[in-house]
Amino acid sequence: LRYWKAEVFNRSFLIQQEGRNRGYPHRTFSNNTFIDGYSDHLPVLVYLIREQQ
Repeated sequence: LRYWKAEVFNRSFLIQQEGRNRGYPHRTFSNNTFIDGYSDHLPVLVYLIREQQ
Protein backbone atom coordinates (compact mmCIF):
# COMPACT_ATOMS: atom_id res chain seq x y z
CA LEU A 1 0.00 0.00 0.00
CA ARG A 2 1.11 3.50 -0.74
CA TYR A 3 -0.07 6.74 0.82
CA TRP A 4 -1.96 9.03 -1.57
CA LYS A 5 -3.59 11.76 0.55
CA ALA A 6 -5.36 12.60 3.80
CA GLU A 7 -8.12 15.02 4.72
CA VAL A 8 -10.21 16.04 7.70
CA PHE A 9 -13.81 14.77 7.53
CA ASN A 10 -15.58 18.03 8.34
CA ARG A 11 -19.36 17.94 7.92
CA SER A 12 -21.90 20.30 9.49
CA PHE A 13 -23.50 17.59 11.67
CA LEU A 14 -20.13 17.15 13.43
CA ILE A 15 -19.89 20.85 14.35
CA GLN A 16 -21.57 22.63 17.27
CA GLN A 17 -24.07 25.03 15.64
CA GLU A 18 -24.87 27.30 18.58
CA GLY A 19 -23.75 28.42 22.00
CA ARG A 20 -20.34 29.16 23.45
CA ASN A 21 -18.62 26.37 21.50
CA ARG A 22 -20.15 27.27 18.12
CA GLY A 23 -17.87 26.18 15.28
CA TYR A 24 -16.07 23.53 17.34
CA PRO A 25 -16.58 19.75 17.08
CA HIS A 26 -19.83 18.62 18.76
CA ARG A 27 -18.44 16.88 21.83
CA THR A 28 -19.74 13.71 23.43
CA PHE A 29 -19.30 14.95 27.00
CA SER A 30 -19.13 18.39 28.59
CA ASN A 31 -18.30 18.64 32.31
CA ASN A 32 -19.07 14.91 32.81
CA THR A 33 -22.50 15.35 31.18
CA PHE A 34 -23.41 13.37 28.04
CA ILE A 35 -24.49 15.88 25.38
CA ASP A 36 -25.13 13.43 22.51
CA GLY A 37 -22.21 14.53 20.37
CA TYR A 38 -19.64 12.64 18.34
CA SER A 39 -16.14 13.46 19.53
CA ASP A 40 -13.82 16.20 20.72
CA HIS A 41 -11.92 15.80 17.44
CA LEU A 42 -12.89 15.49 13.79
CA PRO A 43 -12.15 12.20 11.99
CA VAL A 44 -9.34 11.96 9.45
CA LEU A 45 -9.66 10.13 6.13
CA VAL A 46 -6.49 8.50 4.81
CA TYR A 47 -6.45 7.30 1.20
CA LEU A 48 -4.11 4.45 0.33
CA ILE A 49 -3.35 3.04 -3.11
CA ARG A 50 -2.78 -0.63 -3.76
CA GLU A 51 -0.51 -1.08 -6.74
CA GLN A 52 -1.55 -3.66 -9.34
CA GLN A 53 0.81 -6.54 -9.97
